Amino acid sequence: MAGFAEAAAIYATYRVIASRIHVTLGNNSATVPITLMVAPLNADPTNAMSGANVLAMPGQPYCKTRELGLLGSPATIINHKMTTQTIWGDPAIYYDHNFSSLVTTVPANNWFWNVAIYSPAFIAAQVYVTVQIECDVEFFDRIFLPA
Repeated sequence: MAGFAEAAAIYATYRVIASRIHVTLGNNSATVPITLMVAPLNADPTNAMSGANVLAMPGQPYCKTRELGLLGSPATIINHKMTTQTIWGDPAIYYDHNFSSLVTTVPANNWFWNVAIYSPAFIAAQVYVTVQIECDVEFFDRIFLPA
């Protein structure tokens, strides 16, 4: 992420406080509508993600969903935000070291943005997706900088 390497040159440790995501989806299909879903997860979504997981996403309390029409309809946009304290449900994120890490690794307790699309049929054409993520990161434990 932009600025991380620069701050990592001064500080040894960090924690992610919050994150915002902006997803834009365009449909190039003239026959199949699409559903866009964005949800924060406190588990790695690449571990055994399946179609059943995608279908269950709208049932999650923090999931945002938007429908996208056929070719020619305007793109759909989802803006979402989440804090680490909210997703984990505990203010311990500020003093539990499992939520922080050295700048060279990742914390033991972290969370992810899951972006998924669902269509009721096979999409023969492409979809166009743009994802922008912004993080609020707290750096601390200033390292010794030689003169």
